[in-house]
Amino acid sequence: MNVVDRQYAAALITEKGRQYVFDDLACMIHFVDKGTVSEEQVASWYVCDHTHPGTLIDATQALYIHSDAFRSPMRGDVAAFPAKSDAEQAAPGNDLMDWQAARALLAK
Repeated sequence: MNVVDRQYAAALITEKGRQYVFDDLACMIHFVDKGTVSEEQVASWYVCDHTHPGTLIDATQALYIHSDAFRSPMRGDVAAFPAKSDAEQAAPGNDLMDWQAARALLAK
């Protein structure tokens, strides 16, 4: 798959080393939730750092903001940041989410 916008891309790596790349965090969440790859098979989850497009960060450690200001390719509209200061600078006044909250929001 070709990634349309590197600010919103996501990827996962399975225990066997298979890599899957997504245009949007929401696509990665749905891919696992529908069982295409079981969660037990996922070794690593990654998202692109919104402030440094193309730079992958650990999705389980990232902070997230959901906002209409972020228009991701598949309309998950969630941006990932490595640190609170980066997130607050990019979108002041928005609530930050951790990995579990972002997953719950996008699983809907």
